[in-house]
Amino acid sequence: MSRAKLSAAKALAKKLLITLNKKIEKDKDVNKIVKFILNKLNYKYCDLCGEYHQKVYKYEEKIFGILALSNVNMNQLWKFENDYLICAICKLILFCTPAGVIQTKDDSYNSDDKQFYRFVNIDGDIDDIYKSNNYLRIKRECETPFNELIQDIVCDNIKKSEWILGNILFLEFKISANQGRKKCVLNYFNMPTYLAKFFVNEDGKNSKLIQSIYNQKFKANVVDILLKNRDLKHLINISLRERIKENLEDSKKIKISTSDCYKAIKVRALINSYKKGIYGMNDKKLNVVKYAGHEIRDYYVNDNAKNVKNKINGIAYKLLNAIKVGNKKDFMDTVLRIFMSAEKSVPSVFIEIMAEKDLDFESIGHAFITGLISEKYEAKNDDNK
Repeated sequence: MSRAKLSAAKALAKKLLITLNKKIEKDKDVNKIVKFILNKLNYKYCDLCGEYHQKVYKYEEKIFGILALSNVNMNQLWKFENDYLICAICKLILFCTPAGVIQTKDDSYNSDDKQFYRFVNIDGDIDDIYKSNNYLRIKRECETPFNELIQDIVCDNIKKSEWILGNILFLEFKISANQGRKKCVLNYFNMPTYLAKFFVNEDGKNSKLIQSIYNQKFKANVVDILLKNRDLKHLINISLRERIKENLEDSKKIKISTSDCYKAIKVRALINSYKKGIYGMNDKKLNVVKYAGHEIRDYYVNDNAKNVKNKINGIAYKLLNAIKVGNKKDFMDTVLRIFMSAEKSVPSVFIEIMAEKDLDFESIGHAFITGLISEKYEAKNDDNK
């Protein structure tokens, strides 16, 4: 090094030392002093790993199409700051993301490109994460691999499962080229505490209830809706409408039985109670409502009324429409009329439709319809299958 360069370096070091001494006298915080020194040495902070590095990169969409956001859209950034930085090590780790995911197809996705990449993260050790993703790899040909994994975790160890399910994260993503541009799809969801408790209640009764649903596709849809934290009432409504249509058409191949619909209604009622912090529910009231529907059906059948099939299913359609729009008045008017014509007393549980204390309007209404449109012993026949 020449004398001129050495002299300039000493002058710079002396200046930095004076500045550092002033900083130490002014600010006694060690962390702030260290940060000051690193900034002076041109070290940058990595927002991902929390370490200082000489070389950092902007974390933006053009580098990671799926994981990053566009820096152009300032509305998606905290305090409109788009200088989120990552170091070379973090960049390398993110580039290796595809190495740990499971390649699979999702036929339910409305696109020509059905290729998805999936990964499940568990707040445990590396062996637990590997075991879960390996199971996901084995089940990747299933329609609902995440659902299968949940059932496996529940069956594996009930005491440990609640903690695992409460700290689980499902990820799936895909990149498809659309007119020369890359389109990214990222889906992710985790499990709320109430749902984890629902799956791993002490006697496993709730899981057995779901497993007892005969129609496999319907069962998968029920679990899928639960995992996505959506309301089962929409699936129940659609399924009951299909069942009524099958009744009217005298279909020999019944897709979804009213027994399966009733089990879904019980699952929904249980979920609602778990959301309120009540871990359990007596299904006696639901059974009363369902068998009240049976009694009305038997009355019409035994009375040899004309077009009894059309009459029963017509009433069921009317009740379903009232439930769908939340019209309690029309629903109760119809119920009162049919009980009066049958010369039967209305069960007291129907009073809860207005108060919705233990059971909500949809649960009571759907349970009554399952009894109205089904044979009294359909559930036993369904179990025998």
